Amino acid sequence: MRVVYVAKHHQKDSNDDEGAIAHALTQLGHRVVLVPESQGATPPRGDILLFHKWSNTDQLKKLNGKMLRAFWYFDLVGTCGDSSYIQRSAARMRWMHAVTPNVDIGFCTDGDWVDEDLTGKLRTLHQGFDSRLEAEEAEKQVFPMLFVGGLPNGSVRAQRFQELKQEYGDQLVHMSSGVYRESLAVALASAAISVALDSPVTNRYWSNRVYNSCGLGAFTLHPYCAELAEEYQEGKEIAFYSCPQEFREKVLYYSRNAEQRQAVAQRGRARTLKDHTYYNRCKELMKLIKEAGA
Repeated sequence: MRVVYVAKHHQKDSNDDEGAIAHALTQLGHRVVLVPESQGATPPRGDILLFHKWSNTDQLKKLNGKMLRAFWYFDLVGTCGDSSYIQRSAARMRWMHAVTPNVDIGFCTDGDWVDEDLTGKLRTLHQGFDSRLEAEEAEKQVFPMLFVGGLPNGSVRAQRFQELKQEYGDQLVHMSSGVYRESLAVALASAAISVALDSPVTNRYWSNRVYNSCGLGAFTLHPYCAELAEEYQEGKEIAFYSCPQEFREKVLYYSRNAEQRQAVAQRGRARTLKDHTYYNRCKELMKLIKEAGA
């Protein structure tokens, strides 16, 4: 299949999810034509048009019947109960309402938004791990606990982090969401526990941070999510917590049991490489796109 892929390509200083997706599609035997999102007003002909946040609805309408049109939207659309996200959420919902009628199928990482869909076009498809990346060998663990990610002002996530920081002090270190790829691998190799915060998280939405963390061989302590618990086994490939008390108990237990912690991390990496890479996700994506055009 000839896949015309409209996106922000060649982002070597970020996660480069686009590069991982293009690589995976090529591994699957497809011909991938990269079209920069900023220049994507008139994409070339192909069998499938794939994009992330392109919003040229006029061009999408013109392509109706000429090739299958699909988007893959990575971010949270709703608010997950965090009022600080209302304005951002409204903009994302407007995009969804404008674009969804003009595609054949859409994929969202926000499963809660898919549940609300009335068009029948949306499917839940989470992101994945870039299997081109290698885990760093675990070195001297400098950080007892490490959180990597943004802390938007006024957000519930920022509040959660400050609560943990007051309790754990220097044992909990924060690195901004600007730490990617090889730099992230080095940081995670220096941490005993990679912490994910419980906002914004639901049973049907979580950040791609979990796949990056587990895929790079980090012991990951994550808020409990019912669907994520179907992907990773508690106590074998990941550790989940459902409340502050359980968070404390898991931190204490795994801080004192290094061998078990390392075994969980190794199995989490193996699970990620087996089932949760962009190759896995793109295989599912292409299957569903073909079914939508059948």
